[in-house]
This record gives sequence, C-alpha cells and structure tokens, in this order.
Amino acid sequence: RLLQEEERLLLQRKEHAEQIRLRAQQYINFAPIRIQRIIRMRYMMKMSWNEIAGKMGGRATESSLKMELHRFLEKT
Repeated sequence: RLLQEEERLLLQRKEHAEQIRLRAQQYINFAPIRIQRIIRMRYMMKMSWNEIAGKMGGRATESSLKMELHRFLEKT
C-alpha cells in the first residue's frame, strides 16, 4: 500500500515536471533566436558560459552573455 502511494506521488511529480518543461519550451520559443541559443546551450546542453561564448563567436564573452540573458529575463 505504501509503495503504491509512493508510486502515485512520483507519477504526479513527473507529470508536473513535464508541464513545467513544456511551458518553459513555449516561453523560449518566443524569445529572440540568439537568446534561444544561449538558453539551450546553458541549461539544456549544460555548457559553461565560456563554451557558449566560444560557440557564439564575435565579441561574445562570458559576462556579456550573462548580462544579455539577464536583461532579457528582466523584461519578461
């Protein structure tokens, strides 16, 4: 009986996590493409800020990317 209750709670947590993941993806889809790339590399691919800066190229630095993402998140 206890095992069934734990399994039910685990299933609820998984469903809730999936709902959050889907909402996050919808939110990301409305972000500018550059911000989408930053978010995906940082949070989905688990890349460091330095690695992201290397992929983004140009004048991108760790601090400039952090600030860019921070400013975007503040606006929304």
